[in-house]
Amino acid sequence: MPQILYPDWRTEVRFAPDGPKPQLLAAETKFKAVVVGLEPGQKIPLHPEEGSAVFHVVEGTGWALVNDERFAVAAGATVIVPEGGRRGMEATTRLAFVVQMDSSAERAVAVANLRALPQAGQLTVVAHQHTAEVMRASPDSLRTGAVLATLGAGFQGGEFALPPWVRPQVTFTESLTFHWDKTTVELTHVPGVNPGALWVHLPQERLLFVGDALATDMPPYLGEADLPAWLEALARLRRRPYKEARLFSARGGWVSPAQVTRFATFLRSVQHRLETLKSKSEPQKDLTRAAASLSVYFKFPRERRLIIESRLRLGLQVLWEREHGPLPGRASGS
Repeated sequence: MPQILYPDWRTEVRFAPDGPKPQLLAAETKFKAVVVGLEPGQKIPLHPEEGSAVFHVVEGTGWALVNDERFAVAAGATVIVPEGGRRGMEATTRLAFVVQMDSSAERAVAVANLRALPQAGQLTVVAHQHTAEVMRASPDSLRTGAVLATLGAGFQGGEFALPPWVRPQVTFTESLTFHWDKTTVELTHVPGVNPGALWVHLPQERLLFVGDALATDMPPYLGEADLPAWLEALARLRRRPYKEARLFSARGGWVSPAQVTRFATFLRSVQHRLETLKSKSEPQKDLTRAAASLSVYFKFPRERRLIIESRLRLGLQVLWEREHGPLPGRASGS
């Protein structure tokens, strides 16, 4: 049975000189709760999440960031973040707060499926070396999301509890091939969407799983992208051994050749938008306009528009700042 009462948040919070270490209090199907400690000057960068959230400050002073607004907060303050809103926190003094937020259905289903697998604890987990290093650096929960991506790791979206055995036992750098009876499985490192990206090829079945390298219904996070390498990866799909393979994406399922062409056009549009940003007098506003225009490449329900555009905007901003430094006119933490 999960713990219900925490008599004192001070026994749960963790402060660290190298950045925030969120501590999981609860992880249910529909919500999760964490307690976070920040030393003076530390921050959780502004980032999008799909659900709503409630931040309750229990110690210290700082700034809460919600979309394009900044709010001074102190012990006792409560901040409500609407569904799909961008959120972040900056510490002026030592700051502690509890966050209750919606769980992503996608992450919850993934964890539930992992736990439900027969002999789950005996599975062998395989990953690229970069991914393994990031996961080993994580504590008892896997941080996905713009928060950790902005801090330098490579996953996308909040933090959620994982079974302790979900850590790579086998790693590779370029490629790895193994055999199940008569089935050959080829894992190939294909950077582009992120440094640890890989493809899974079943040559006899003519199947290729490309992960986030292709997307139709939800844009991948762009903050770790290498756009030229990504476009080159898509070009490889027109050559052997992938030319005749059916393509399956982590974001949209089966992908047609026409959708590959459309996604390549999307990536070139991202390149163009980043290039034109150099000449803009109000780059922050142009980022918002760019995210809106790029969202047309994906099919999604209207109610998810804010989430999609926030995801695109953050990725564009991180891409730009990785190459050129902070955007002109950018406020601290925004």
